[in-house]
Amino acid sequence: MVKFLLACCYLKALHGATHVHEETCAPTQTRSSALLQAKTSKRQEVLPVATGSSTEETLPGPYCIAAGDPHVKPFDRLEMDEDCLGPMGDYWLVNTDALKVQARYMGYQRQDGYAIIKGLSITGTRLGSKTLHIPVINNGSVTYDGVALGRSFKNDFFTMQRKPGPVLITFVEKPDVNAQDRKGSVFIKFKDADGKQDILLVINQGPVQHILISAIPAALAGTTGHCGNFNNDASDDLIDLDNCGSRSKECIFPKGECPNPEDGKDRVPENCTVSESMFYAKICEASYPVPRASEWTIFNCKTDCCATRTSCPDKDDEGESASCLIRGDPHIKTWDATEMNKNVYEPLADHWLIKNKYFQIQGRYGSDRPDKRAQLVGVVISGPLMGKNLDGTHPVLLLKAGHDKVTRKLLAGKASLDGVEVDLTKLPLHNVHYKLNYGAGQDLKYFWDVDPANNAKTFNSAYTLAFLGHDGSTIATITINSKRVLAFSMQAKEWLLENVSGQCGNFNGNADDDSAPTGNPITGGDSLFTDTNPWLGQTLKGTGCGPKEKKHFKTVCQAKHKQAVSNYVVQACIVDCCDGGVCELEGDA
Repeated sequence: MVKFLLACCYLKALHGATHVHEETCAPTQTRSSALLQAKTSKRQEVLPVATGSSTEETLPGPYCIAAGDPHVKPFDRLEMDEDCLGPMGDYWLVNTDALKVQARYMGYQRQDGYAIIKGLSITGTRLGSKTLHIPVINNGSVTYDGVALGRSFKNDFFTMQRKPGPVLITFVEKPDVNAQDRKGSVFIKFKDADGKQDILLVINQGPVQHILISAIPAALAGTTGHCGNFNNDASDDLIDLDNCGSRSKECIFPKGECPNPEDGKDRVPENCTVSESMFYAKICEASYPVPRASEWTIFNCKTDCCATRTSCPDKDDEGESASCLIRGDPHIKTWDATEMNKNVYEPLADHWLIKNKYFQIQGRYGSDRPDKRAQLVGVVISGPLMGKNLDGTHPVLLLKAGHDKVTRKLLAGKASLDGVEVDLTKLPLHNVHYKLNYGAGQDLKYFWDVDPANNAKTFNSAYTLAFLGHDGSTIATITINSKRVLAFSMQAKEWLLENVSGQCGNFNGNADDDSAPTGNPITGGDSLFTDTNPWLGQTLKGTGCGPKEKKHFKTVCQAKHKQAVSNYVVQACIVDCCDGGVCELEGDA
């Protein structure tokens, strides 16, 4: 699904879109009764599986999909016409000695209480009897046998790669495994003894997960679970909506995450009026025209909207958002990366952090370190999403780190809007365009940490800036931890990152072209800062260190960053220790 077009399709749907099927809006038809009625219809012969338009990836055999809350297409069926709405629990999608795929169904705290997939764990002899764990985005890193993995991984058992993939929620209508519409996807491939690929998993990553499993029948012989028994008989793959079966008593998730905290809780049936049902049907038809979505896709989408308004396509980006993090000297996680992948130690200057038609965000790099490595000491935010002044210009918001020259107190809590100082500790800034608060916020030191518990930790002097859509929903969020230096994070819906540039990268799906250790210094009259950078022209004074010192610092850094997302964090810490003796990746922010 291309989100750039969604808003236009949505508006078109609301102003006269036709083709709304009466049966999808029938007032007397509940979701449960409609699905059970459909399941009694005659099964069709399984069709050949499409393998996409290129040879880059192929589906080795029939496929199963579990997506949404969750809608399931078992191996032997044609449609996503099976549903498991509850109870919550850890369910087997595939369960054989060779391969076990367990999905965590949660969602009791949603308005409807329907289940959604919030984590995936995979084990079996095809993985050397070790466990591969794939959490939802921003809830830790992919791990294998407890060790965090990067963007790609390969051993004698399987290969794992992060790259753009197909939209699995509509894969039945558009079965192109080489589509690149979902940047946050994970591909896992297995080969048989002859070196031929026989199993493929694709996971759309986001706040929830959508999963595809494709395999030759022999590779998963004797399987049970929500993907069915893979016997070429569609009639024995039925799932009872409210008593789904395949709920596992065994939890293969990492230690500390078992059991599922919502295990056994029932879902709450949806409640949708006739007018609401017709309204949602129009939104769904506008959102899934590929070229003509099946009745099951529209039905599933419409009832999701009825169940939880924020699950509707016009409200929910299905995980299609991206994040950037800048902290330390500075270490950067770009839009396309899953971990910190870039360092920009110099030059000390004002740099573009994020720049396109929606955002103009600049950062000031200064330094109070002995090695003169850059630190983020100021951020300026402007652009159309900040609104317009009477003269047609966009407001300019300035946030600084450091101390007041007179009082010597930290500047945290102070902001400048178009040159006028605002004390956010006394009065937050709220309007139709954005909300800016100061106080407790996300502690960016632990962002993307391998330990999910750390993601809940707060930072007491944090700015949180939420940009609002036309309906008041949040479409992008900036978090800034403020002490003597700043740590910056931004999360935005993908459609807001069109043609973006700056330190956070170009958001083209390829993290490799973001890692060059160069900045985006601002020259001429493009700076949004009102003064000249006082550190301009100062240079690095790093000295490096020998093998013996590096070995010592490695021990220090491994102890300091026990929960590091990847080895990159430890290596970056070693470099910091060597160049100037400042042994701290994140500085004071």
